[in-house]
Amino acid sequence: TERKQFVMYSNKQLQKKYIQDYHWDVIHGSLAVGTRGDEMVKFVGAKIRPVYEAILLEAGKEEEVSKHQWEFNVLVRDFPDAYAIPGGKVMFYSALIPVCKNEDGIAFVMSHELGHVLANHYCEGETNQQLGEVAAFALLTVATQGDLDYYTTDFISASMVYTVRAAFNHKKEMEADRIGVILMAKAGYDPASAVEYLDRYDSLMNYMYLIEPNRKDSIRRAELINTYIPEAHKYYNEYVQ
Repeated sequence: TERKQFVMYSNKQLQKKYIQDYHWDVIHGSLAVGTRGDEMVKFVGAKIRPVYEAILLEAGKEEEVSKHQWEFNVLVRDFPDAYAIPGGKVMFYSALIPVCKNEDGIAFVMSHELGHVLANHYCEGETNQQLGEVAAFALLTVATQGDLDYYTTDFISASMVYTVRAAFNHKKEMEADRIGVILMAKAGYDPASAVEYLDRYDSLMNYMYLIEPNRKDSIRRAELINTYIPEAHKYYNEYVQ
């Protein structure tokens, strides 16, 4: 990304940690193997994978690419969500598949989640958490003159970390959106479908889960994605010609 980042970890260092969580989902959850959603996720993943790896290779990250062990799965879950982690693991929750509606929707979600990995957001998040904990402990030590109990330290530290994460969350989402529409376009999917997906997602969260999206944020996000689409369409047009 163009934004300067301070990170103390690499995707390679974090890969083991997050893959353990992914494997827990695979082992203890129920995979929707053979379903239409599972087939679409795997098909889209096969198209996005070479584009994603080409970006890494262009950045000189041959070793990272060589360590990838790709998996594209759908986990049976009632809540619509998806994630991608360093190492080539992508997981969709089954409730998200109808919201995606088609391959274009799946491509945007997958590209957005992989965008977080490409932009080192996991590395940045871990760094921010560590720095937040250190800052919280230092502040508490000064404020209480060293007279700390466990619960006070734990509570304030958690509050500090949450504040640090929240400050970066919006920027990360916008960065992942921009990377996402470019990634999906390079794989042959229409980037304009990203805004249509966001509208369906907001409607579902409001109707099914009674979670009222922040309309101002939703509109702003759609507006920003629309500013990314002309750049992404150049890659899409190259693919379809």
